[in-house]
Amino acid sequence: MILVVGIPSEPPVRLVLEAAEALGIEAVLLNPREAAHADLTLRQTGGAARMTLHRAGGTVELSSTQGIYTRLGPPEPLPEFRRGTVEERARIAAWHGMLNDWLETTPIPVLNRIKACNSNMSKPYQARIIAECGLAVPETLVTNDPAAARAFCARHGTVIFKSVSAHRSIVRRLEGAHMARLERIRYLPVQFQQWIDGTDIRVHVMGEALFATLIESAAQDYRYAGADGEEARYAPTRLPARIEKACRLLSHRLGLPLCGIDLRKTPEGRYICFEVNPSPAYSCYEEQTGQPISHAIAHWLETGQCAAIRKTGRTG
Repeated sequence: MILVVGIPSEPPVRLVLEAAEALGIEAVLLNPREAAHADLTLRQTGGAARMTLHRAGGTVELSSTQGIYTRLGPPEPLPEFRRGTVEERARIAAWHGMLNDWLETTPIPVLNRIKACNSNMSKPYQARIIAECGLAVPETLVTNDPAAARAFCARHGTVIFKSVSAHRSIVRRLEGAHMARLERIRYLPVQFQQWIDGTDIRVHVMGEALFATLIESAAQDYRYAGADGEEARYAPTRLPARIEKACRLLSHRLGLPLCGIDLRKTPEGRYICFEVNPSPAYSCYEEQTGQPISHAIAHWLETGQCAAIRKTGRTG
């Protein structure tokens, strides 16, 4: 039995539930939107903490699950929290807090724990780990000094800018109107990177399994290709063995059995790594390519490995 924590209409959650059903794996869904009506009990005995779920229809011993997939976010955006009374909001917040505490301490394998995900809060820290694992990283500047940003741009010709933290941002070239607003960075440090020519590749690592997806797009940020009037085409691809090895090592070093690694292959055949997503929304890649990422997740949660995937070697 595995535990899936998340809103079932969210594609990554839905695909894991569907994969578990297809593989004959019993899956328990813990939906944060039901927090006001699903009681949790945490018992501490002899140093071991056991979590029990009580809701209409019965009781489930969550500590008996073999693996946990979680996309539990903060409670504040939930409609039940926003519309709730003071007491209801307090209950929902406490429910999230207790569940997060248990997810951080239970010996059950979790995809992924908050502590490991926090490496994404600092892109410079993450870049250091990426380089130590043998992957090249772009020249980077984090600054709130407009003059330093202009000098960096002059040195590299074309430069992009994006968030320095885990906050989602759209990657854009530093040009035109952006240059005119550069003085605003004095209020908030911004990350600048040299522009890398080439083709984007998203790598999803799930334990020992690895899925590489090549993305062809003329957009500056292929995730928002539609907003630029462009298209993005996804296709499975294969990576050199040394790059696959480095990606698996990076997943291990960051303590993230499941992660999404952003690479770009240059025209010269070099692979540059931009960052690692600790909670990847892998669903769009799976739905575009048919790569069985959700099956690998469900199988790993039940067994702690991806044996069925490994039989076929690399999974690109």
